[in-house]
Amino acid sequence: MKRSLIEPFANVNVSHVLISTTDYSNTGNETIRIFTWLVYGIICQLIVVFGIITNIINIVCF
Repeated sequence: MKRSLIEPFANVNVSHVLISTTDYSNTGNETIRIFTWLVYGIICQLIVVFGIITNIINIVCF
């Protein structure tokens, strides 16, 4: 019999539990690691660009 995903967490506050419902069995660990670093790098670069633009606006205004 197939168990429910939430069954092991029946006595746990579910608002603090992250349950992954995606099956990554066909994806290699290296592929997931590369994708994770790409997303991490893109997010970091967006934050850097936002900071530079904010600094330029501050310099121009003040």
